[in-house]
Amino acid sequence: MSEQNEADSNDETPPILGAWRNIYLFVLVLHVLLILFFYLFSNAYA
Repeated sequence: MSEQNEADSNDETPPILGAWRNIYLFVLVLHVLLILFFYLFSNAYA
């Protein structure tokens, strides 16, 4: 029974964005935007 409960808990959808793929995509895009922002910021004030 505990193996079945663990399998069910691993298949749960995240509370936001509907799917784990969307969360990973959001994090990836956020990192790219932050890197771009810091690159532009450091070039502007170098």
